[in-house]
Amino acid sequence: MTAPGGEADGSRVRVLGDHLPGDAERDRLVATLGATLRALRARYGLSTRRLALRAATSRSTITRLERGERRPRRSMLSSLALALDPDAHLELLEVLVAAAGPSLRPETNGSRRCRRRAMEAGILAGRVPMPSRIARALALHARANAAQGEAEALLVRPGALDDVTALTRARELMGIAAAARREAGPPFTLKVGGHVIRAGM
Repeated sequence: MTAPGGEADGSRVRVLGDHLPGDAERDRLVATLGATLRALRARYGLSTRRLALRAATSRSTITRLERGERRPRRSMLSSLALALDPDAHLELLEVLVAAAGPSLRPETNGSRRCRRRAMEAGILAGRVPMPSRIARALALHARANAAQGEAEALLVRPGALDDVTALTRARELMGIAAAARREAGPPFTLKVGGHVIRAGM
C-alpha cells in the first residue's frame, strides 16, 4: 500500500519518525550530547526553561535532547550554541555537533526555514541574545538617541533659550549623546527577516 506522496507506509513511518533514536542510540546520546548540553547549561547558569527561551524553542525540546530522546539537526544545535553564549557561538556549535556524532539529522529546506523564522521572532522580541559587541552598540546608540531627544524637547519649550537651567541641562544631554555615539561606533543596519533595525541613524 502506498501512502500519500508516493511513499510506502513503512517508509513514510520511518521518515516521520527519523528524529526518534533506538534504545542503544538513546543511551549513547544521553552520555554524549545530553551530558554536554547539561554541562554547558551549568557553566552558563541556564535552566532548561531559560535556555529554551533564548534559543526560540520549547523546554520539552531541551529535555528530550538531554535525555537522548531526539536526534538533533545542526540548525537546532546552532540556536542552542547562540543561546548559551553568542560570543562563542561557533566554538560551542562544533562542540555540540561533535557530541551529537552520527545521530545528527540532515537538514531540509523546511527545517531551516522554520528554525530561521523562530530565531528571527526571538531576536525581534528581545529573547534571543546577540553578540555582545552588537548588543552594546545598539544599547549605546539607543542611549544617544534618547539623550538627544530629551535635549531637543527641552530646547523647544517656550522661553527655553532664555532659561539658563534648561540650556545647561540640554548641553549636558547633548554631551551624553555625543559620548555614547563615539563609544558605539558608526551607525549600522541589521536586517532580521523582513524587519530592519537601524542604529545611530
